[in-house]
Amino acid sequence: MEKIPVSPILRSVVIVTTLSLMGFSYSYGQAAANDLGELKHDRVYTFLLKDGSCKFGELAKSDKQSVTIRSTGNPDASIPVADLLQMGQGSELFYDSRSSWLDVQGAKLYARESMLVTMNNGEVISGKPQKVDADTLTIERPFSTKMIRKEDVRSIVTLKLRPATASFEFVQEEAGFFQIFYPEFYERAFRSEGRVPVRLYDSSLPEDDSEGIARCNPRHISGYKP
Repeated sequence: MEKIPVSPILRSVVIVTTLSLMGFSYSYGQAAANDLGELKHDRVYTFLLKDGSCKFGELAKSDKQSVTIRSTGNPDASIPVADLLQMGQGSELFYDSRSSWLDVQGAKLYARESMLVTMNNGEVISGKPQKVDADTLTIERPFSTKMIRKEDVRSIVTLKLRPATASFEFVQEEAGFFQIFYPEFYERAFRSEGRVPVRLYDSSLPEDDSEGIARCNPRHISGYKP
């Protein structure tokens, strides 16, 4: 019997639909916080290094050991993850190697994103930050709010939606109909695009509340082309 070829797009639709019907959802336990392998490539980010320098470019490749940055007119640059302090877009962080209450205060969360607060007693509280002061954090949950003392917190992780690729966003904006030919369209339609866990605070590490990625003014970014 002759086999009927199945297009990659149709295969993606079937897989994503099946996972959605099975109640598939992302669990923080599926990936370590700050795992750059969770991010898709073909997207521009700002990179703040531990030496204080800033770089700007497309994330061409990433794993647990290094990231490769691609910028206009420059050869690809590979940076060890050990040298990377933060990575993000604007003030929205997708990687943070330091422990900073300042980063908790500045966290930006959108629809279907959340914050996980692990307490010293092992309890995990999930929700959205309603208010963050110097010594307290108020988490908003579906039917209640909870105020948490900083001294009772072991760690804080945000679960960010995995950003779409730049090519998919371009098609969405310029040729909306053709987005149906991208597997990412179905991932987002069925809410299975995945999450990127970003650890912002860890009480076992030295606290660093100095200015973070916001210091990366475009005029001083290595590789930036206005």
